[in-house]
Amino acid sequence: MAFFTMFLLYVMTLCCGPCIDWALEKCKLNQQEEESEVDEALGNFFECIPELRRKDWLATEVSNANRLGIKTMGTGVFEQMRTT
Repeated sequence: MAFFTMFLLYVMTLCCGPCIDWALEKCKLNQQEEESEVDEALGNFFECIPELRRKDWLATEVSNANRLGIKTMGTGVFEQMRTT
């Protein structure tokens, strides 16, 4: 019986949830916040990583590729990390 009750509540939430949200917005009880786009001018991923950590990562990648034959990134990403 408890499972059936939970199932009914779940189905009612799925069916009536959008209607309830719409009604609350019309009554101004639930206001949707607009997402503001923030441009922090951070640069790409590799420019945000400290230089020493980037060099360590590059050395580990080269070592793994040469000694073990393991490559965890493509050549384009590798070159981008190497040149930043």
